[in-house]
Amino acid sequence: MPPIPDRDMPHTTLRSALAAPALVPTALLGLLAAAPALAGPGGPVLVPLTDVRGGELLAIANVPGGVDAYAPATPFAPAQATLAIEDDDLPFVFASASLESTSGWIDLAPDATSATGFEFTTDLAVQLIKNNAGTPSTARATEAVDVTFSVDSATPEAPVFLILEASLARDLLAEVVLRLEQDGETIVELLEPGELLQPIELTAPATFRLVIDAEALISTNGFLNATESASATVRLIVDDVFGAAVTEGPYVNPCTGHAYYVADPATWDASRLAAVSRGGTLVTIDDAAENEWIRRNVAQGRTLWLGLNDRETEGTFTWVDGSPVAFDHWADGEPGLEDHAAMDPVTGRWRTLPDDPGAAGPVYGLVEVIPDLPGVAGGPYFNPTNGNTYWAFNPSDWLEANRAAANIGGRLVTINSATENGWVVSTIQTQFGGRLWIGLNDLGSDGIFSWISGAAVGYTNFGLGEPNGGLDDYAVAILNDFSGTWADLPPDQPNTRAVVEIGSCATDLDGNGETGFPDLVRMLGAWGPCGCEPADFDGNGEVEFDDLVFLIAEWGPC
Repeated sequence: MPPIPDRDMPHTTLRSALAAPALVPTALLGLLAAAPALAGPGGPVLVPLTDVRGGELLAIANVPGGVDAYAPATPFAPAQATLAIEDDDLPFVFASASLESTSGWIDLAPDATSATGFEFTTDLAVQLIKNNAGTPSTARATEAVDVTFSVDSATPEAPVFLILEASLARDLLAEVVLRLEQDGETIVELLEPGELLQPIELTAPATFRLVIDAEALISTNGFLNATESASATVRLIVDDVFGAAVTEGPYVNPCTGHAYYVADPATWDASRLAAVSRGGTLVTIDDAAENEWIRRNVAQGRTLWLGLNDRETEGTFTWVDGSPVAFDHWADGEPGLEDHAAMDPVTGRWRTLPDDPGAAGPVYGLVEVIPDLPGVAGGPYFNPTNGNTYWAFNPSDWLEANRAAANIGGRLVTINSATENGWVVSTIQTQFGGRLWIGLNDLGSDGIFSWISGAAVGYTNFGLGEPNGGLDDYAVAILNDFSGTWADLPPDQPNTRAVVEIGSCATDLDGNGETGFPDLVRMLGAWGPCGCEPADFDGNGEVEFDDLVFLIAEWGPC
């Protein structure tokens, strides 16, 4: 057993005192067995170079107290440690400290010359009850990791991703920090509790150092009854892609305004990373209406990965975004022993699958992106006349409004008729007041107006004396007189909101590009009162005759 360093010994000295090798988190041991690394056979690897890890406990109710420590004996080997000590001078003092830790190199070669990643988890806890004054008493638990490795295969033509995922937590007086260095320079640092998922793209060989320090400490010579804890879960892998490729979307749910994307078939892990790369998460389903909307509009015959899983604790399912599990839709006999939920495309029911579904595949990633746009004012608003969805924003100017629109797969509104113009005024402008930016502009050529969507300019509603020209007045807005008249204005006109429109061929319920018999059959199947049903075109909460008339009027190609 290595000696217990003094309290004031710096962590770098602690790491030196603890010797070499590798840990593997308790919660992650099962994960290592059940969830293969993203890099498959023949994929990129990292080369372990140095490996210093270990932990120590100290509990002093009365000198000399109790100590314990661990340090893996074999360099680079997986390690697991569960330590707990107590010391007491009852009835006056009780001190305890505990440590539970696992770690290891993922897919480590027999000669320790290559691996696909590294994982580490620790949970530290201390308690001190002191009912007298005078003699100092201490409870302390510490753990340190300092490993280095290289990634040698990256080139500009074949880049490699190093993907770091971490979750740190601590009580007020405890400490837990993480630092990742690349070629001697700190590129990632997490000093406070929180979560991190950070891809690092490499186009040339590089050397890395990963440092993790955790400590829970209570020390006093007075009266005290306190506990402290700290924990860390870190996973670092190397791969030639950052998640699966996202190839479809957005599908915008008119009931929530959320955008959904579909990623190519892959493992659950790769699909989760694909979601992060798109700025979202694997889908969280909050109610039966959302589940049915996804089955009808997005699944299209494909099994879909959901964000629901029980990787942390077997049998306790959680959503990856941290939302409470308020709704589920398991098939008979489910959930099973596998860790990851997927939706059946025919029934919409859920079942569990392993990270790599194998013969049960292919399974596509369902990515959900909740609009996170600066200055969002309101929405979504569903227009029953054209089936499109609208949002209102508070942009700094007309150009920012365009960027906000593009971020959710839309455009500044194209107004095609007096009916649509009146609907925008009565639905959106009357809610907020003030001017509203629309997509009409003469930015390309003064006096020649065009829609930002590329649609032909037919209907316009300029007010008296408008447009009044000028190179700086190229953006068009609905004026704030509630008459629906338009004017051309400078793009930085203050106190002007923006209307964003997301188009939809509302009656193409099966997404095949035309309104036809399959859409009619689906509508008849949903006939009657409903929740958020796409066939409820007028949004009155019921699929009925008016919706049927609208569908027939839209018959044919979109």
